[in-house]
Amino acid sequence: MIRAPIHGQTFEILLVYLQLFVVARQIYSKYASLMSVVIIEYSH
Repeated sequence: MIRAPIHGQTFEILLVYLQLFVVARQIYSKYASLMSVVIIEYSH
């Protein structure tokens, strides 16, 4: 395993990217469920 010195700034940037990823996943799941509901409504 490669050990590289992790600076505080790099760690903060990684945390920001992680938060953005989680938010994007939540938005995508909500959008996907909404689209499935719309498709079901229009298919009837």
